[in-house]
Amino acid sequence: MKKIIFTLLFFQSIFTVAQSSDVNQIKADSKAFFKALETLDYEHFMEMTYPSVFEVYDKETFKASMKEAFQGNEEIRLEFVDLSDTEVSISRVYELDNPKTKYAFVTYPTKMKMIFHNQTFDESMQEMMKMMMETDLMKIEFLNNNTLLMNQKSMMIAVFDSKTNSKWKYLNFETEMDMDAFLPEKVIKDANNHFQAYLNGN
Repeated sequence: MKKIIFTLLFFQSIFTVAQSSDVNQIKADSKAFFKALETLDYEHFMEMTYPSVFEVYDKETFKASMKEAFQGNEEIRLEFVDLSDTEVSISRVYELDNPKTKYAFVTYPTKMKMIFHNQTFDESMQEMMKMMMETDLMKIEFLNNNTLLMNQKSMMIAVFDSKTNSKWKYLNFETEMDMDAFLPEKVIKDANNHFQAYLNGN
């Protein structure tokens, strides 16, 4: 009996250490990921992105879209607020046998400004914008008549599998995106459940 208990405790210890190591890596990666976004380091951002994304979306087109959104155009520009100081919450690390996959969920709040260069909004228009844009995920606040602040609940899926070259890679979770092209069904199901619990404050 003592031998069985010792064996169980030994394997539990190994599992706990492995979990801690993975979670610490994911936390460090998340900070680096946010810094890349905040400093508009698109190459670093794409390096940390789950590779399957670029099997569906052309990498250069993806990069160009990011540049246009965050560096702006004549009409509009997006800007993250205090992203590098964001506190993340990381789930435990899950494992899937077929295909062999480790995954975890990273939830965090984001603040982003939307700045309009050639348009202003009076009070009635601001209320209309709020009605159009606000969801369970996002709340809207106007900072002035041409800048609004979006407060959003967000989640990334951290993935470690045969495609990631022995590193953790990351995929932004979008409820409206068909994610079957990227990840196994079990991972997507767990992601939906985790995200819903996050929205409900659990």
